[in-house]
Amino acid sequence: MDTLIIILGGIILVIVVIVAIVIFAKTTQVVPQEKRLVIYRFGRFHRIAGPGPVRIVPGLDEVVQTIEVRDHPVEITIPGIFVFGVPNDFTLNLWYRVDLVQAAESDNNKLAELVQIRDEERSRQIQVIIREALSNQVANIQKRMPLPEGATTLDGVIALALGNERSQELMKSVKQELERTLPSVGVVLNATRPITLTQRGIPGEIIKAIQRQQGREIDSQWLIKYAAVLQREFPEISKAVSSQVLAAIEGVDVGKIQRLLLEQEAGAGGEFEVEMSERDGTIPRVRAKTKTKVDKPYAHREPESGRSQQAVRPRLTEDDLAVLKCVPRAN
Repeated sequence: MDTLIIILGGIILVIVVIVAIVIFAKTTQVVPQEKRLVIYRFGRFHRIAGPGPVRIVPGLDEVVQTIEVRDHPVEITIPGIFVFGVPNDFTLNLWYRVDLVQAAESDNNKLAELVQIRDEERSRQIQVIIREALSNQVANIQKRMPLPEGATTLDGVIALALGNERSQELMKSVKQELERTLPSVGVVLNATRPITLTQRGIPGEIIKAIQRQQGREIDSQWLIKYAAVLQREFPEISKAVSSQVLAAIEGVDVGKIQRLLLEQEAGAGGEFEVEMSERDGTIPRVRAKTKTKVDKPYAHREPESGRSQQAVRPRLTEDDLAVLKCVPRAN
């Protein structure tokens, strides 16, 4: 009898152990190191659990979301940021993680709000926050490190070239602002890694305009500077020649330049090939060389003193006479 009782007790014990193991297996979930579980109880936020074994009471608890909390690199492109009047598409490389607990800073109410943000919503809000940070810090850079007076579109393009001082200062300022603002959507920026500007897109229309204008906007102010330098470097060139040289520059509105006749003394003349480019950012450089000599077919001469002022007529040459045709006289 005693033996039977011992056997039955052993069987019951085994059954209890097996049931306990089954219940434990069904109510426990092992969470990896890089993940966290958002658990609701009776339809309300209860806690964030993990890593390791997490007990979930059937019928009471519900896992509504799994969050990946590891640091990972992300490349985000923010289009249409105007810097010094030039539209830019910035591509940033940054490291962050979704850490709701750290972002909430022990505030349970804030934590309850953060867990309600879905992954798609969080991704969109991250882009909005980065755009706002870029816009704010670009405005600060333009105030702290402005372009010199008379700067052009090309200067605005060069101002934020990858790796230059303004670009580096911009990324540092953006990082500082994102460290403050990204936790509002449950994101923590990795402070040990820099934010890198990996790519900067400029609209094709801007590039074509710069190429067409030879790196300098051809407005009235620069036309005056070009003309002044041309006259100073080559005083023998008349203003009429300078006008024609300016009109030949691609991108110049010919209507803004007064059309003048080329006035040169008899037997003199010249055709100039002119190259103009930027020097020291402010003064254009002008080089010219004579290509061919252009002779006038005839020239006006001043009448000698004491003679009656009569117009000097050109003399016909044999070639001119050869093309004349005999016309019969009328009877």
